Amino acid sequence: MIGKTQTVEFAFGGWGTNAHLGTPHNPWDANRAHAPGGSSSGSAVAVAAGLVPCAIGTDTGGSVRIPAAFCSLTGLKMTAGQMDMSGILPLAPMLDSVGPITHTADDAAILYRALTCEPGEVLDESCHRLLDDGSGLDGMTLGVMPDEQYDTEVQRSVRLGVRDMVRMAEMAGANIVRERPPLSFNTIFEQSGLLMAACAWRLHGAVVQDHNAPMDPFVRRRMLAGQAVSQTQYEALLAAHQAAMSTWQAWMADKDAFMMPTVPAVAPLLTNLDEAASPGFFTRLANWTGGCALALPAGFDPGNMPVSAQLVGKPQDERGLLQIGSVIQSLTAWHSYSPTLHG
Repeated sequence: MIGKTQTVEFAFGGWGTNAHLGTPHNPWDANRAHAPGGSSSGSAVAVAAGLVPCAIGTDTGGSVRIPAAFCSLTGLKMTAGQMDMSGILPLAPMLDSVGPITHTADDAAILYRALTCEPGEVLDESCHRLLDDGSGLDGMTLGVMPDEQYDTEVQRSVRLGVRDMVRMAEMAGANIVRERPPLSFNTIFEQSGLLMAACAWRLHGAVVQDHNAPMDPFVRRRMLAGQAVSQTQYEALLAAHQAAMSTWQAWMADKDAFMMPTVPAVAPLLTNLDEAASPGFFTRLANWTGGCALALPAGFDPGNMPVSAQLVGKPQDERGLLQIGSVIQSLTAWHSYSPTLHG
């Protein structure tokens, strides 16, 4: 361990801001302060700036993948329950997960293997061969949602980046199926946000109510939203979560992964942030459906800010996603670029 990194208070925020301890600046613009993405903001900035080769984050609604997307990194959201969460402050335990932030899918595979190994297990060079089977993507099926069905405005550079990544997967042998999932992204966004708030209130309400405790006002507001969730509503949200998991697994039965944007737009300037909004419109799908997900660098916009594509998979299929990511990255170079750290 090299050191501790910054994060959003209670890991409850997608922009990466921290009013009390400071917000790490996105290293992809040395002259203007852009959002780093959150909640695992410091982890992504440390990797992107070259301070460390890899870092760990938590992901309840996108907190590994959003900062990875904003900082042109690879971010793996592991299936909830894949590893022991002891010692990690919970936000919404049924949605919480852990994952690595790295430059490449190959590096993420090594960390994934280390994070999920048995206690006392000795890891050898086989970790480096986790994805090396030489088969490309032959026989794999990748679901892709048509642009016009995204349910939210998506920046042109993001749409083009996702299309390019789909084309790379097709070149590598994947079968592309253009089909919309049988789930509403708007409903997922609303229900998952409400469940997160309800869980946060139940777990940390005493801190939220203590107005002598220094707390980011936006984080406090998000948690206070959970106070109004009744037990009946809470149970209905849990039932909706379970139903979405069943629907997702049935729809994914003939697919190896589903590709879409990680975030709808590139990292905004900190001065332009709307803290009442969230960049997690697409990332919450994986948490709500119980799957795993992998954010991949997919290019840059005209202002040289990173674009990202996301693979969402079935529960426990991290290796499959990492295989797809590794093959795509063997055909692209976006993951190999580094920011200029001086103006």
